[in-house]
Amino acid sequence: MVPMPMSYSFGANATGVNRSSLPLAIPLRGTSFHDMTLPLLFHPFSRPLERHSTLLTALLAEAPIARPAALRWLETVDFDEIDVGEQRLMPFLDSRLRELGINHASSGRVRGLYRRAWYVEQLMHSQLDGVLKIIGEVTTTAVLLKGAALGRLVYDRPVHRPYDDFDILVPFEMQSDVVEAMRRAGGIVEARSFHATMLRMPGGLSVDIHRSPYQMAFQAEHVRPVFTRLHRIEPDEPAGGNSTSRPSAPWLTLSFTDHFLHTLMHGIGLTSLPPIRWIVDAALLMRREDSRINWDLLVDEINRLDFVEPAILGLREVLEFERNENAARVLAELERRPSQPSVMHAGVDAQHLGVVWLWESTRRNAGGPVGRIRLIASLFLARHGLRGLLRRFSRKVVPLSIAGMKGLFKRRDKITRRSD
Repeated sequence: MVPMPMSYSFGANATGVNRSSLPLAIPLRGTSFHDMTLPLLFHPFSRPLERHSTLLTALLAEAPIARPAALRWLETVDFDEIDVGEQRLMPFLDSRLRELGINHASSGRVRGLYRRAWYVEQLMHSQLDGVLKIIGEVTTTAVLLKGAALGRLVYDRPVHRPYDDFDILVPFEMQSDVVEAMRRAGGIVEARSFHATMLRMPGGLSVDIHRSPYQMAFQAEHVRPVFTRLHRIEPDEPAGGNSTSRPSAPWLTLSFTDHFLHTLMHGIGLTSLPPIRWIVDAALLMRREDSRINWDLLVDEINRLDFVEPAILGLREVLEFERNENAARVLAELERRPSQPSVMHAGVDAQHLGVVWLWESTRRNAGGPVGRIRLIASLFLARHGLRGLLRRFSRKVVPLSIAGMKGLFKRRDKITRRSD
């Protein structure tokens, strides 16, 4: 049996917000992207709050700037109200406080979160070989995404990059077979989206099997180039700090270029959690692996995948906290190029965001209206069956879509009046 990792959640607001309360956010066709206001595009959690920015400064800035920022955050934070985004940065903050020579009354609370995260990291690592063995029955190409890989690639210690599930990319045509192998091993499918299937394994371990790293581009042609430039994490590659976890065999993960693009795309979308950890991921990738990021290839991939607008937003955000000449050059180049406004989203969620949202999310992935309708119908059918599809369409999708369109026209009128 695979034990369930310890939860990071505590405090009244630790779980974030109810996703059903998220507003429908759709860029208006024919409207200049750069003239739009952020509230039109994003849930408020899509950009760091003031206290998040203070914490990010404490983690990423030079010592003369980081030290007062860290003290200011410690003086003002209420650990009973801390959100999930901040929780997941506490292990990194603990080491940063020691580096800055800060011994605050709240340092013990931060240290306690570090110790909890260290235990979870050891527990998660101990379960990874078992997951990879199941996947290995179908394919030898299992690519680690996000925390399990980034903790070893760009952080001093794996514990600095907490994670509580495994995100694993497999070859596009193998995803359904891998999911079936996980089900034979006792896994239960909890959710399906276009780019991944989420399973709960015996004991509670969560594993997401991806056919694409990207929520907005999930066809075979989008993904194949990624597999031609994978990076290997070797067993003897140092993990840093006092971690006792090492790969028992080489792990595959994305190239540093693809990690950086994936971090931008995953972080900048609409989300129910404060998305601040991705900024640290991206900043450290730039700081420590600048020479291993192929910046020209990055531009080519952004254009190939039609990610210009979200990439602009992501680069602007991260460059506020970490200067990098190559990233600034890429941003300047992208800003000069015409592009189609993109819908920001954290995933395809038919239950909460309605048909309008789903329609926008399929733009890169189907040729014409018929193909897009088929994609949407297939997702509903896979999730709920035919009866559930009809029931949810009548009870949720239609009302939410009508409400979303009403809101869209209200915003359009507001923008028109403001321009007049």
